[in-house]
Amino acid sequence: MKTDTTLLLAGVKDRLVRTSEPLYVQIRNLLAEKIRNGEFKHGKRLPPDLELARQLGVNRLTYAKALNLLRREGLVERHARKGTFVKALHDARALAYGANARLVGVLFDVAAEEAFHAKLFVSLHRALTDVGLAVKFLSAENSADIQFAQLRSLIHGGRVVGCVVWSVMTPEQIAQIMVLRPSTFPIIFLDRCVDEQASDFVGYDDVLAGRLLARYLLDQGHRHVCVPVLSRSLQLSTIRDRLSGLREEFAAEPNGGGDGIHVHELGDEAVVPIRDILRERPDRATVVALDDTTALRCVKAAREASVRIPEDLVVATFETRDLCGDPKYDLTAVRLPVEEMGTRAVSTLVARLGGDTRSAWQERLPGELVVRSSTDAIKRDRTIEILMSRFGLILDRQKRRVGYAQACE
Repeated sequence: MKTDTTLLLAGVKDRLVRTSEPLYVQIRNLLAEKIRNGEFKHGKRLPPDLELARQLGVNRLTYAKALNLLRREGLVERHARKGTFVKALHDARALAYGANARLVGVLFDVAAEEAFHAKLFVSLHRALTDVGLAVKFLSAENSADIQFAQLRSLIHGGRVVGCVVWSVMTPEQIAQIMVLRPSTFPIIFLDRCVDEQASDFVGYDDVLAGRLLARYLLDQGHRHVCVPVLSRSLQLSTIRDRLSGLREEFAAEPNGGGDGIHVHELGDEAVVPIRDILRERPDRATVVALDDTTALRCVKAAREASVRIPEDLVVATFETRDLCGDPKYDLTAVRLPVEEMGTRAVSTLVARLGGDTRSAWQERLPGELVVRSSTDAIKRDRTIEILMSRFGLILDRQKRRVGYAQACE
């Protein structure tokens, strides 16, 4: 006869799907939901890890990663030689500040439709509400000064217990914030890490992402890539790291390619000069945009100039929003784990609120390559190149045979 836990976990297993969201994050979300709605009662002992992983149909490592997230958030606790137990939700909600102070500031760079990180916001909101924390959302409208003032106000306001920040502030402003904030007020920075500051950070492994995209292009036969980028964006660690990854992989290419990355700095108007790029590579140009907003501008500029993608222009980028996969764009990209970043950021925040005092917590998450139609021309041209090469070898062999026959006569 099946136990209550087995029946509940069967419901979790049935809801696991293969998406861009890792399985362990899905497991964490579904188990947190059952704790929140009371299906898993306070003090309930969970089955042993190996047994629970088997019931969920995943390996033990995947389940362990989900359990670590829940433990960091205070939703479960492990006792040596006794097992893992569900904690009362009100214990997790109270955290270190009492039940009446449950507001977390979520500060984004901008809330405009084109640039809003909707998937990230949903992930943050869900993870925060799972542990009884409410969201106070603020947009800086891409102004470093506005965001600095907002964050300083939240630190001194008394109602907010911590913040998650997609920063547009300068390194100097962040340094001031880190001095102003009390040690009991956690701030988790997203996406962009300020190397000089010992701050908590959850973002992407942008160097690895750059190398992954470069490796794909090189394997498809491309040795020259144009990288359009706003001059001011080069100050951001995200952009610098992606560019560094591209350059490292091209430099390591044994068949040439070390000088194949050409940075095209854009002015403040952010207009991508497609015709100029095509003049530099009249046969066919390849563009790598270091963020998806620039990639969409490339597509728009190409269409306005009657340039075909991928026949005349190949475009690849780094994806943090669903727009890249939209049939209107269909851009090859390294998809970065947006939902996972939100979940990890909240886990870190809750751990800090729970009294974790370890040194700066910095985590970089790997992405995955998604090949779409915007690079189809690379595949077609590479196939033709290979066929022509083989055809040339056949002709050479035929010539040698004719020469040998004539010599024998």
